[in-house]
Amino acid sequence: MHPNTPTQTHRLAGKVSLITGAAQGIGLATALKFSREGAIVIVCDVKQAAVDETVKLCQATGAQALGFVVDVTSARWWTPPSKQCWKNLAALTCW
Repeated sequence: MHPNTPTQTHRLAGKVSLITGAAQGIGLATALKFSREGAIVIVCDVKQAAVDETVKLCQATGAQALGFVVDVTSARWWTPPSKQCWKNLAALTCW
């Protein structure tokens, strides 16, 4: 195997991770890395189309992923994704 070939170790299996800014740049890279490592990824960003695309990319790795349009400048931005996690998944384990 080439030394730069990514491997999946599933170090985050069973973890629920909420990632803000997940539709581009470092947030997107983090969402994809966490999904490859087995985490359930909660994708949060301000643009619906970008959130949807990131969710699809995460799911393509075999991970479970949910997406939310949020504005982190709002004091209550975390309410919809956190309620959905508690209702359907489990407690958030990675922020």
